[in-house]
Amino acid sequence: MSNNQRDVMRDQQRGFTLLELVGVIAIIAILIGLLLPGDSEGSRSRE
Repeated sequence: MSNNQRDVMRDQQRGFTLLELVGVIAIIAILIGLLLPGDSEGSRSRE
């Protein structure tokens, strides 16, 4: 029984870290999405 409980704890920790990774990736994607349009507009105005 103790082995099964340990496996469940490991799975929960992995799931939590996966959620953290997804959250961080989403935040980075939003920041990149905000920066890229500004860069493209800046390069267009330079030309």
